[in-house]
Amino acid sequence: MAARGGLAAWQAVQSITLSGKMEAGAGRHLPTLHVANEAAEQQRLAIEFAGRTALQVYDGHNGWKLRPYLNRADPEPFSPEELRKTEQGQGFDGR
Repeated sequence: MAARGGLAAWQAVQSITLSGKMEAGAGRHLPTLHVANEAAEQQRLAIEFAGRTALQVYDGHNGWKLRPYLNRADPEPFSPEELRKTEQGQGFDGR
């Protein structure tokens, strides 16, 4: 955190977008991962692979997911457990 300006600088951030690769186990990597976080209350995770995009979105109150890799073409609401974990999770500033 200090290398990026310290805690006060992180707490002043209003939005952040990260991109990279994600390990999927057994030595496999998903090539494109995008994470966007708006004021630590709104989140969007997109994983692109083989021409399809999986999404997880949270708007500060509700969450939904799209999982084409599991042959689920329609958006699904977060389960109560997923919603609880998202609401209790830390933001990008560690709070």
